[in-house]
Amino acid sequence: MIKHCTSLAFSVFLLFCVVTVVTAQTPQQIAQKAFRSTVLLVMEDTNGQPLSLGSGFFVGNDQIATNLHVVKGAARGYAKLVGQKTKFNIAGTFSRLLQIW
Repeated sequence: MIKHCTSLAFSVFLLFCVVTVVTAQTPQQIAQKAFRSTVLLVMEDTNGQPLSLGSGFFVGNDQIATNLHVVKGAARGYAKLVGQKTKFNIAGTFSRLLQIW
């Protein structure tokens, strides 16, 4: 019985090691995946002058989440995917504030 339990425990340990090694990613791999949905936001005033810079990430089709201070007071702005040159004009903003107790 003890031999069987030891063998089973060793098998589970080996399985855990294999699964961990297979799913482990380098920091570069993690960054590459994250950059696919990360954007640089450039917000402008009514004269087209830069007002603020910030980052955001896609939460759905054509929807980006960011901090309110990035877009506050801006008349317009654009988003750029990290590592890309194409600019996407921001069509509008809305805010949803969450209060956590």
